[in-house]
Amino acid sequence: MSKQKRVKDQFKWTPPHEQKGRFGFPLSDKVEERKPLLWLVRTNSAENMVDDVFLVNLTGEVLDMVAAGNTGFLSLDDDEQINLISGSRFVYENVEPNEAVKVEEYDGILDYDSMLGITLYIKSKKLGNIQIGTEVNKGGVKDMVLLWDTGESGKKAGVSEWDDD
Repeated sequence: MSKQKRVKDQFKWTPPHEQKGRFGFPLSDKVEERKPLLWLVRTNSAENMVDDVFLVNLTGEVLDMVAAGNTGFLSLDDDEQINLISGSRFVYENVEPNEAVKVEEYDGILDYDSMLGITLYIKSKKLGNIQIGTEVNKGGVKDMVLLWDTGESGKKAGVSEWDDD
């Protein structure tokens, strides 16, 4: 079983127009004025070949609860696939502002050919009860904004309300 992990003030979001690509040019010409409220960061660990994915809370409020599970599929051949869906593997209470919590981990060898995504369930006073689904990517989810300060969902993220009854 994967271990929970919490870190405070470890990740800083940088807009794409301020990030430099491999050849020294900005990753985007468009100036991004919005600020993320919730975003995912994938750490790279060459040492043990396991990458951790963290949800970073920049909402300015304590999130009452964060639960995360994975989704996706593995192709066996052209005609068969196995659906991969788990319940909430990671559950946290009272996630503070500027705190990041581990919501997934990917094995660089075992997960390389799998199509994987993350589903998050979040409870907060300001946001209410929301469910966020990411896109499914080969090898797992990369860094991405889930929710902007304008209320818009991030590119390739689906945000909806959920009833916890």
